[in-house]
Amino acid sequence: MEHSPVKIGVKIRGFQIQQLLYTDNLYTCARATKIRTDSRLHQIPEHVIVLVSSDLQDTEDVSLSGFFSMMTEASRHSIHILKPLACLDNHDENSNVSPLYIFEDFDGVDLSTVLLSSLPVYTSLRLGVQLCDALAGLHKCGYIARVFCPQNVLVTLPLDTSAPSIPIIKMFLLPFALPCSQISLHRSRDLPHLGNDVVGGGLSALACVAPESTGRTDRGPDTRSDIYALGCMLYQLLTGTTPFTSHAATYMEQALQLVHAHIAQQPPLVCEVFPGLGVPMVVSQVVRHCMAKDPAQRYQSMFGAQADILACLRCMTATSPGRDFKLATHDLNAALHFSHGLYGREPQLLVLRDALDRVIYRRSRSGAIVFVRGVAGSGKTTLIEEAIQSRLGLTSSSLSSSSSPSPPPLLYGRIKFEQYKSGIPYSAITTTIGQLISQAISLDPDLEGSSELREIIGPNTHLLLEVWPAGVTLSALRRNSGGISSSLA
Repeated sequence: MEHSPVKIGVKIRGFQIQQLLYTDNLYTCARATKIRTDSRLHQIPEHVIVLVSSDLQDTEDVSLSGFFSMMTEASRHSIHILKPLACLDNHDENSNVSPLYIFEDFDGVDLSTVLLSSLPVYTSLRLGVQLCDALAGLHKCGYIARVFCPQNVLVTLPLDTSAPSIPIIKMFLLPFALPCSQISLHRSRDLPHLGNDVVGGGLSALACVAPESTGRTDRGPDTRSDIYALGCMLYQLLTGTTPFTSHAATYMEQALQLVHAHIAQQPPLVCEVFPGLGVPMVVSQVVRHCMAKDPAQRYQSMFGAQADILACLRCMTATSPGRDFKLATHDLNAALHFSHGLYGREPQLLVLRDALDRVIYRRSRSGAIVFVRGVAGSGKTTLIEEAIQSRLGLTSSSLSSSSSPSPPPLLYGRIKFEQYKSGIPYSAITTTIGQLISQAISLDPDLEGSSELREIIGPNTHLLLEVWPAGVTLSALRRNSGGISSSLA
């Protein structure tokens, strides 16, 4: 972060920052040295790791509530999670500075610094076993990490290839973690998903984000989202590169391309990236199994993933290395996960997808309107969402990293003719207009104040604003309308 006040040399609550380990728009984790001694800091070691708000402001962030106790419990379940020592907040001293979370120091470097090239297969798998243990410890206390990338994993150096010298890792968690009870029965759209938090965390965080954690799918994250992130980490350990890359000109375009890739693209197998590295096929299959797009197709628990990684290690040290085995034989469902799949709706899905294809591939010049009817609770909304999600990956050339031309972005509206909203004239139509305009502007922000939008709407601006008051925020409509009544403004 360029403008973060948390820099090397800054003094915060009796500690001086010595080295930045992780920073994003919200939080900064750094090594620090104790520079004062009083009753509150008497038992704190001289060298520690601290976590603080990146802007140093005391915002009473609700995501920090319970974070210290969660970290304490998770560190009891796994030796590979940094142990928290203390939390200094404004109850201890009169200050408006952000609370400071203090952790034990660990003599290691963040994993991203050693991922500039691939690691030996044996070393990568040993690190993978420890990562499984750390995440399993977090899951045992009922949380998921959500943001899990090389920057918040510390590893000892040197990384020796010999078996007796096994590198040790320690993972420090971030306040993005969510309790599983908060997300188990909800879909992605109902959750405080990562959204801009992941984008603000940098491309390293986006390189390991599960499809359901992006907020762009119809399902929410759960413990299996961390398994996807584990697969991305193993991919980087074994190949020295991320599963998906982007060469776009701007940061936001790169972020959008990575999100699209996680949702709609398959990375090459680990053994195919650099064939000379000698990665066994079975190891590639384990990584691919972790990174399945559908959570139901991944390992269902960290124990299953860890068991297969250990099996890979045994195969490498056996007399016949590289021997295959059946994946997920020791896997088990650690929690009840409800399926989001549709069953018995193939004919209806075929009709909806055909209508979408006619629009996507310009076989219908004027768009399309599809009506779906059914009794309440019969799954109309789920059916429409499934059809749209299956076609979103085919559109948006700005998101595709392929050199081949792709269809233009798909603009769509989903509305209901509500039985109890019949008193609002044209509510379904105006809702659709608002959705289409908002999507068009999100794809092209310059459209908001452009003459093109004004010309399309023309003399109908006043009528549009009467039925869609939210449009008053668009500068093009304000200029078109001349004077806007105070009731609309």
